[in-house]
Amino acid sequence: MDKYREGDPILRDKPSAAFYDDEDTCSIQSGGHDHHIDHGVIRQAVVFLEDAVNYRSIKHKVDFKSLKLYQFYYSKSIQRFLFVSIALLLLLAFFERPSSLTTGFSADPRYVGDRLDPPCGITESIEFVLLLLFLFDVILKGYFIGRQQFLRSPWLVAYAVIVMVSFADLLVSVVIVCNEFVRIRRLLRPFFLLQNSSLMKKTVRSIKRTLPEIFSVLLLLLLHMYIFTIFGMLLFPKPMNAVPPTPGANNTTLPTTVTNDHREKIEEEGLKQFSSLMVSFMSLLVLLTTANNPDVMIPAYTYNRFYSLYFIIFLVIGMYFFLNMLTAVIYNQFRGYLLSSMQASYFRRRLAIRAAFEVLKSGCSRSYNPGRRGTVPVNVTRNVVMHVKMRKTCKKTIIRELDTDIGGTLNTAQFQEVFDQLNKDTTWKRKPEIRYIENGFLRKIQYCIAHQYFNYFGNLVALANVICITVELGVQYEKKLNYSASNLAVTNFVFVWYYVIEQVMKVWALGWRRYISSKSNLFDAAVTITLVVVEIIHCILNGSPFSIESTTFFLPMMHIFVKNFLSTTSLMVIYYFFAILGIELFKDVIVYQDCKNTTNSSGCGVCGSWQQLEYWPNNFDDFAAALVVLWNIMVVNNWMVFLEEFSVVTSPDENKTHYNSKGSWNFITKWDRHQLQLAEGLNEEEMITRTDVHSMFRDLLKEPTEEELLTELRMHPHLHLRL
Repeated sequence: MDKYREGDPILRDKPSAAFYDDEDTCSIQSGGHDHHIDHGVIRQAVVFLEDAVNYRSIKHKVDFKSLKLYQFYYSKSIQRFLFVSIALLLLLAFFERPSSLTTGFSADPRYVGDRLDPPCGITESIEFVLLLLFLFDVILKGYFIGRQQFLRSPWLVAYAVIVMVSFADLLVSVVIVCNEFVRIRRLLRPFFLLQNSSLMKKTVRSIKRTLPEIFSVLLLLLLHMYIFTIFGMLLFPKPMNAVPPTPGANNTTLPTTVTNDHREKIEEEGLKQFSSLMVSFMSLLVLLTTANNPDVMIPAYTYNRFYSLYFIIFLVIGMYFFLNMLTAVIYNQFRGYLLSSMQASYFRRRLAIRAAFEVLKSGCSRSYNPGRRGTVPVNVTRNVVMHVKMRKTCKKTIIRELDTDIGGTLNTAQFQEVFDQLNKDTTWKRKPEIRYIENGFLRKIQYCIAHQYFNYFGNLVALANVICITVELGVQYEKKLNYSASNLAVTNFVFVWYYVIEQVMKVWALGWRRYISSKSNLFDAAVTITLVVVEIIHCILNGSPFSIESTTFFLPMMHIFVKNFLSTTSLMVIYYFFAILGIELFKDVIVYQDCKNTTNSSGCGVCGSWQQLEYWPNNFDDFAAALVVLWNIMVVNNWMVFLEEFSVVTSPDENKTHYNSKGSWNFITKWDRHQLQLAEGLNEEEMITRTDVHSMFRDLLKEPTEEELLTELRMHPHLHLRL
């Protein structure tokens, strides 16, 4: 508790109960009476309140030793260690066979070089240690809640099963000296991240419950596509006795018997886009994503503009009606089920607070006079709050409120009201004050630097730097990058030193504590230090193409990327799963074809083909390359080229299932990604608003009734109270 009391008059006083003493009871004085309370009761109340802070379930063992172990397990250090272990397990995919470490810096099969695969047993040993840790983790969780509650928890049962399956698969890998055909455990790794994130579990449950609700809209969309597929085959029939087009081949040649211009254009459309039911359906599916628009209709549209109505009507109905309807259904259903999940979390918080009140009331009842039974002394509550691990500002507010009636008591409603501070979205945080210098001249300089206009001036200087870079590069690009004494290099050197002086002046004027209280200042300092290091390297290299201007643009973009990447856990899980699945399905299937030195020119002369676009680096030969492929598919552009090429080298159905599933998961998670991004920023004012997913739904949550709370407490498997 010293870290909470240090430097704070509100939290500096020691709790009146010797919480960690070996004695069985402690004495707390309130209203002229000494209340003898068992240490186990105090610990139970503390743990229940910590459960309330973190929206955890209270259905765990409540004996003294179990609670002590429970608190240790949920401490920040242990939870961070567990998170690092999960991250390490996920990162093994970069180093396992096939390793993403190569002698070449390209994913292109022509330039990839030799793979630096670790010897068999290195990564397997690390994975074995991590799996042992997860096994111990699931055993601990089972011990906390008991055997019956463990078997009723699908997540914990699945956790145990996946750990055992991973052990079995790892044993098989070691026995056959890492020559296994499929590594099932790699596909199961994202589950460890899901299982240890309450938000991710809510998201998965919401998606699971939402999918049945959107089947009706999907059925209408598929019916719409099927009708237009049949209509398209009738409207654009392929030539008689024509061979259906081979994916990846040059399909622009038509039978020589065709002479009529109208018939030639229509048969060209039919041969290329509507040669069979599957080809027609896939053409319209690609068109629905607008990836092949307007290419798909150009042959027919070239002859008669009225043929464009077929494609326009298809897109209007499919994209602007059915897809928008699908988006609305997904949003409403997903939001509804996520709201119910948030309601359950809110109920757990209220239940934990009520449980803390009941155990304190039960522990203090023996020392009460009859007129004050059914309440808890304020001193006892304050003593418990001092031991609860919660946000410091929240604890200060609760303690301040309790100190207004230090000798009184709290009934159920008052106790609940005290801890309503946990539900508040806004906390007050005052920045350290600026200590102004006594010297008048220096004081004026200090005031100017601390003013907001100084930041505006810094932004103008940064803008001038960008303008100079743009002008200089636009005038003499080659010379500017390869000549160390160019105007660009000198200008950048001057700007970097300005950034350094600016940060030093801010530290001097604001003071160190005030300076580091602002995240923007910390980021500016990090960028400035990096710029100085890169400038020094640039001067040493004397003309290296890695000049300072590229770093000026690169660092802010990396900051944005990292900020958004950390908030998209669900997208990361989906990427990981499909990357591993892609490696298992499509590893080494992409083989480079030299169109100049081969007699088989299939696809080499076709505009927009895999060979013509030089898409060779897009492969699933290692984990890093697989992530890039999934990114390229997610942004939609030319995804049909990937589908066509992998359909040639593998089973078509297998490949289409993989890509369509990836697209579906990405589509479903867009709303979740948007919601998570809303919880990012903190403003720079005196009042800082803290927003999480629970607070987004705070106004829509219903307060649980007294009967619901008491009924749930009576059903507690390990806590027996007289209610």
